[in-house]
Amino acid sequence: MWRTPRVLLALAVLGAASLSAWGVSGVVRTWTTPVERPPGSSTFLAPPPEQDRRSPNHAPAGKNLYQAFCSSCHACNGTRIVGPPLDVLFRKLPDGAITGESREVVRDGRRRTITVDDAYLRESIRHHRAAVVVGYEQHYSTDFDAQLLDERRVDALIAWMRSLAR
Repeated sequence: MWRTPRVLLALAVLGAASLSAWGVSGVVRTWTTPVERPPGSSTFLAPPPEQDRRSPNHAPAGKNLYQAFCSSCHACNGTRIVGPPLDVLFRKLPDGAITGESREVVRDGRRRTITVDDAYLRESIRHHRAAVVVGYEQHYSTDFDAQLLDERRVDALIAWMRSLAR
């Protein structure tokens, strides 16, 4: 019935009542059943099935996923917690286009400058140690495999991060 050992671990450590009190019951329900929108809920944890995966329509689902999986380590107000803040990844150009910011990362033991884009974010979500932001090399993060966050959910997270551009 359960699709990932992380859910079992969370339930064993925290108990289902604690998860529900934290508002994570919809996440557990999403993992255990194919329901995209918990019954009676106005929020959803997966984006609507649209053609354009970078659509701003995915941002509300991405925010819910951020709150469930990322907010304990990544701030979205420019502050430093355990991991780098997520609201400084993109910026809006005068014409309204959104572009990625430059970041210093360590990849394969060497420092490099990259421009944040969807591929970098996807890689960071799936394999957090592949390219680590300078200053965060000693911090641990979870690798979110496809069982935990499928491609639509990763797309929603990225759309939400893009929506934070200033």
